[in-house]
Amino acid sequence: MAMVTIGLPVFNGEAFLRQAIDSILAQSHSDFELLISDNCSTDGTAVICQSYLQADPRIRYVRQPVNVGAAENYNRLVALASGKYFKWAAHDDVLAPRFLEECVRALEQDPGVVLAFARMRLVGEDGEPIAAEPDRNGSAPAHRDPPSRSDFVIGKLPGADYPEAASPDPVARFREVLFTYDPTFPVFGVIRRSALERTRLIDTYFGSDRILLAHLALLGRFTRIDEPLMFIRTHPRQSSSLSRRERAKWITGRHRWTFQPVRQVFGCVIAIFEADLTVRQQWQCLVVRWQRLFRRGRVRQIFHLLSYGGYAREPWL
Repeated sequence: MAMVTIGLPVFNGEAFLRQAIDSILAQSHSDFELLISDNCSTDGTAVICQSYLQADPRIRYVRQPVNVGAAENYNRLVALASGKYFKWAAHDDVLAPRFLEECVRALEQDPGVVLAFARMRLVGEDGEPIAAEPDRNGSAPAHRDPPSRSDFVIGKLPGADYPEAASPDPVARFREVLFTYDPTFPVFGVIRRSALERTRLIDTYFGSDRILLAHLALLGRFTRIDEPLMFIRTHPRQSSSLSRRERAKWITGRHRWTFQPVRQVFGCVIAIFEADLTVRQQWQCLVVRWQRLFRRGRVRQIFHLLSYGGYAREPWL
């Protein structure tokens, strides 16, 4: 049994898939299995994956017979995992060779840590660094000129230190995730599988990764490796660039209403009551969720959604 299971969900990812797989196979920590779930791709993804099966016995490949949606494709990888730790890998991102080694070391040294991730670098389609701070959706805004060296490192920017995520207080960690974290990056860290399986994983609405992180924060502490060991690629075909209708189809596999704002609120409430919290801590977390709701100004949007249905206007609450 491998120590780490890396789950790589992919749909029509032939443009960047080889680079992602090569970076995984080049990890200095070699005790892992790589599970690839192909969500019924129509491009050359299947051919690329099959070519790697012959080269490395650590790779397993499954192909979905129909498009099951991104959420289900992500979650099926967790069901197939056997490792003590689990990591989702995006088909368009690249890992530095020491990414797994450093994250596993942090988890092994402290049983109270449920998620280890590293600083990130933002790169373009050609793999070259982009001098820009990503917005909350993971998209790259306009470049700043002239860039400094620190501009290329995600996590060295104001407000990106996340000190409370390592707090022994679950309420402080919960607040940090809801108010500060960009879920695009930490969710691709290395997660203690025993904690991950206590959550509801990725749900069928855009932005459920934030709720997943909030649930994990209630279960244990996060730690960040203070080196840029992951390269996040920005390009026009990534999910954060889609319209809200396209996002709904991407995550569910078909066009349908996802009732995103309502489900995010209820997802948080469910996570609060499923975690091992005292009654006082549960109440404090509910207050944090209420504060978040009003800070984002989504109350009116939720009432509108309940009255008329439709898609959320924003990617997350």
